[in-house]
Amino acid sequence: MANELPSGARLTSISAHYNELTIPRELLAAGLLPAETWARLVVEKGKVMLLMGGSQESTPVTPDAPALIPAGTEFSLKPTRESSRFYLEYYREARLSDAAELAKLLG
Repeated sequence: MANELPSGARLTSISAHYNELTIPRELLAAGLLPAETWARLVVEKGKVMLLMGGSQESTPVTPDAPALIPAGTEFSLKPTRESSRFYLEYYREARLSDAAELAKLLG
């Protein structure tokens, strides 16, 4: 699992807050992040299980250990029996072909 976002990645959106009962179907089923979008799973309470890359092995994500999901990665979430509260932050990698992004990187 990736430990840090790529240099120049910027926050583009934050999902709604979910709990063990309100996880959307699209997060329960394996989905693919777009090529230039990274996600950070932030658990505020409890624990959520993260499955990545088509693996059947899940990784626990807790308030002390958020998880980064690299761009282009297939992932899904699995609730646990305990109460939880979490959200996803979405980041976009800077593209050097984008003049505005290039200007920001160069200062």
